[in-house]
Amino acid sequence: MATPPERPTGTVTFLFTDIEGSTRLLQELGDDWVGVLEDQRRLMRDAIAQNNGVELGTEGDSFFVVFASAADATQAVVSAQQALAGHAWTGSKTVRVRMGLHTGEARRVGDDYVGLDVHRAARIAACGHGGQVVISDSVFALVVTALPAGVSIRDLGEHRLKDLPRPEHLYQLEIDGLPTEFPPLKTLDVRKNNLPLQLTSFLGRTAELAALKELLAGGRLVTLVGTGGIGKTRLAIELATEVLEDFGYVWLAELAPITDPGLVAQTLMAAIDVREQAGRTPIDALIDYFAPKSALVILDNCEHLVEACAILAESLLEACPKLKIIATSREHLGVPGEASWRVPSLPVPDPEWLPALEQVAESAAVALFVDRATAASPSFQLTKENAPLVVQICQRLDGIPLAIELAAKRLSLLTLPQMITRLNDRFRLLTGGGRTALPRQQTLRAAIDWSHELLAESERTLLRRASVFAGGFSLELAEEICAWTPLDAADMLDLLGTLVSKSLIVYDETGSRYGMLETIREYAVERARSAGEDGEIATRHRTRFLALAEEADRELHGPAQLRWFDLIDTEIANFRAAFDSYLTHEDAQAALRIASGLGLYWRARGRFTEGRGWLERGLAPREAVPATLRARALAWASYLAIYQGAYTQAQIRGEESLNLYTAAGDGWGTGFALQVLGAVALNQDDYPSAARLEQESVTYLRQTGDTDGLGLSYVYLGVVALRRGEYPGAMGLLEQALLNFREVGDMRRVSIALRLMGEVELCQGHYTPATSLLDESLVLVREAKDRVDLGLTVYLLGQAARAAGDLPRAKALFE
Repeated sequence: MATPPERPTGTVTFLFTDIEGSTRLLQELGDDWVGVLEDQRRLMRDAIAQNNGVELGTEGDSFFVVFASAADATQAVVSAQQALAGHAWTGSKTVRVRMGLHTGEARRVGDDYVGLDVHRAARIAACGHGGQVVISDSVFALVVTALPAGVSIRDLGEHRLKDLPRPEHLYQLEIDGLPTEFPPLKTLDVRKNNLPLQLTSFLGRTAELAALKELLAGGRLVTLVGTGGIGKTRLAIELATEVLEDFGYVWLAELAPITDPGLVAQTLMAAIDVREQAGRTPIDALIDYFAPKSALVILDNCEHLVEACAILAESLLEACPKLKIIATSREHLGVPGEASWRVPSLPVPDPEWLPALEQVAESAAVALFVDRATAASPSFQLTKENAPLVVQICQRLDGIPLAIELAAKRLSLLTLPQMITRLNDRFRLLTGGGRTALPRQQTLRAAIDWSHELLAESERTLLRRASVFAGGFSLELAEEICAWTPLDAADMLDLLGTLVSKSLIVYDETGSRYGMLETIREYAVERARSAGEDGEIATRHRTRFLALAEEADRELHGPAQLRWFDLIDTEIANFRAAFDSYLTHEDAQAALRIASGLGLYWRARGRFTEGRGWLERGLAPREAVPATLRARALAWASYLAIYQGAYTQAQIRGEESLNLYTAAGDGWGTGFALQVLGAVALNQDDYPSAARLEQESVTYLRQTGDTDGLGLSYVYLGVVALRRGEYPGAMGLLEQALLNFREVGDMRRVSIALRLMGEVELCQGHYTPATSLLDESLVLVREAKDRVDLGLTVYLLGQAARAAGDLPRAKALFE
C-alpha cells in the first residue's frame, strides 16, 4: 500500500467539495444511495491521490483536502470533474459536485489545519453549484499562466461571502466538454440585504445555529437573550446569513444608538430605504412594504426600547404573513408567539480532564482565543504545553466571547502565565478574595477592567472621550472633539489603531469609521463620568455637530450636496445625540439651529416624522429664542407637515412663521414662509391661493438674491400651471427653475424640475421627450437618494412607457 504524502506546511492550497442536492438524491435513491456515495468517493480519491493531495476529512458526501501546490490542486479538480461527468451513475441519476480552491497559509494543530484561510476555502466552495469549480484570487495568480490543457478561467468578479471580512475576487475554471454556465454564485450579494461585512471569523456555535434555525423555521419571532458581550449580535447576523436563501429580503436595524422609542420604526425604515407616507404612521408604511414579501428582519439591541420593539414586532408579524424577526436583547420582548432563546457562553474543556490537543483546539472558546491571539501575535501556536493555560483563561472568563477577545489581544504584551496572574488579581478584587463564582456580567466587567488597566494613560483617555460618539465616528471627528490636553490630534490615528488592535474600538474599513461595542461604550461612559470629563466631552461634541448642521444648511443647496446628504446619513445618530444634549441643558436655541439646519435633509430623505418631531420639541420650551430662528423652525415644521398630510397644522405653523418674519422685517424669511404657505395651498388644490402666495414669494426671494429658493417658487408656480392644464406656461416656469438650480449646482432640485417637465410633456402626449426628461431625472434622483421624488419619477416613467406601447418596460417600472 502506497504511503500517503506528508501533510504540507507553509503556503498550501485547500480544496472543499460536496454533492449538490445530496438530501434529495438520498430520498430518491433509497438504498442505492450507498453505492452512489461509494462511487463518488472512489472517483474523488483517485483524482486526489494522483495529484499528491492529502485527504483531511470526509463528512457525508464532502471532502476536505490539502495540496502543497496550487497546480496539483487544479489538476485534481479538473480530473475529478471529468471523471464524475463521465461516470454511469446508479438509477441514471446525475451527481454534480461543487468544488472550491483557495491558497493560503497553513496553521497546523496536531493533524488538522485551522485559521481564516480554511474558512475562506470552505465559503468559496459553498457558494458554487454542482459541477462548478470556484477558485480564489490567490489560486488564480498561481495557475493562470500554467493551466491544464483544455482549461480556461472566467472572471466572476468580487463577492461578499459569509463570515469573511472583505469581498473576495472569485474565478471559475472552465473545462472543455463540461458545463460552463451556472446560476449566480450563492453569495451575500444575490439577496437584498444590508448585513455588514464581518472583519473577524465566526467560530463555534454550530449546535446553537442548528437549534436557532429550527426555532426560526417553526416560528416567526426568535429573541436572542443574554448579557452584554455574550455574542448576541454576531450570532443573529450569522443566523440570518445561514438562512439568507430562504428569504427574498434580509434587513438589519441597529437600535443601540437610539434613545427615543418613537424612532424604532423609523430606524427600520431608514435601513430598508422606505419613505414615509402622508397620513400613515411609520408602522403602516413598514406593513405596506413587508406585507407581500418573504423577509427577515433583525432588531438588534432592543433592551433599552423593549416596549417599542414589542409593539413594532407584534404589529408587523400580525399584518405580514411571510415576515420573520430575529431580535437581540438582554430581556425578552413579551410578544405572543415569541421564542426566547438564551445565548450560552462558549463551551470550555474541563481543565482537570483535558482531551487530545485536536479536541481542545476544536473547542469554541479555545478556537476563538487562538484565532484572536494569532492576530495579535502571529507567532503564537496552541501546543500541548500551553493548551492547559489557554483553557484556564477561557474558563476564568466563563467562555464569554468579548472577554476572551479582550484577553487574547494582550498576548502581544503578556505571556500566558502573566495573563493568568493579572486576571486572578482582578477577580480577587471583585470577590473579596473568596472563591465565589462571579455572575457573567461581573465577569465581563472584570475582563474589561483588566484590559483597561493595561492601557497606557493616553489610550485610556481617548477611550473615555470617544464614548461620547453615538453610532460611530471618523478620524477627523476624533481629532476635532477628543484632542485636548493631554492628547494631541497628531497622535489620534496611532492611538485609535492601538485601541482597535486591543478590541476596545472597532474599525469599519468599508467606511473608514470607528465605533465601540455597546458594552464597551457603557463602560467608557462610566469612566468618563468618574474622571470628571463627561461635561467637557459632551460640550465639545454638541458644539461640533451644531457647527456641522449649520454648514450642512449651506452646502445642501449647492454642488457638494450629495456628499453632505451622505455625511448626515452617516452621522445622524451623533446629530441626534447633540440635539438631545442641548435640550437636556435647556438650550432650545442651539437645538433649533440643529433641527432647522437639517431641514432640507429631513425633506430629501423622507424623514418627516423625526424632523418634525425635533422641530416641535425645540419649539416647545418657553425660553427666549430669536424671532427669526423660531420663524425658520416653524416654516420647516410646516413644510414637513405637508408631506404627512397634516395640512391644518401646516397652515398654522406657516402663518406663525410668516407673522414673525414680517414683524422682524426679514425679507428672505418672509419669502421662505410665503413659499411654504403656497405649498400648503397647492397640496390642498387651492390653486388661486397657491399662485398668489408663490408670486409674493418670488418678489421677496428675488430681492434677497436667493437663486435656489427662487427656483423652488418657480417650481410651485409651474405645478399650479400644470394642474390647470396651462402647459406652455408650466414649461416656461419649470425651464426657468431648471436654469436657477443648474446655476447654483443644486442637482437634486434639477431632478425635480426635469421630472415635472417630463410630466408636462406626458400630459400633452409627447412620450419621447417625456421619457428623455424623466430618464435624466431618474439618474439624478437616484444619485441624490431622494426617497420622495424617486417613486414619483419611476411612476411617471412607467406611465410614459405604457402610453408609448413599451409594455415590458412599463411592467418592470411598476414592479
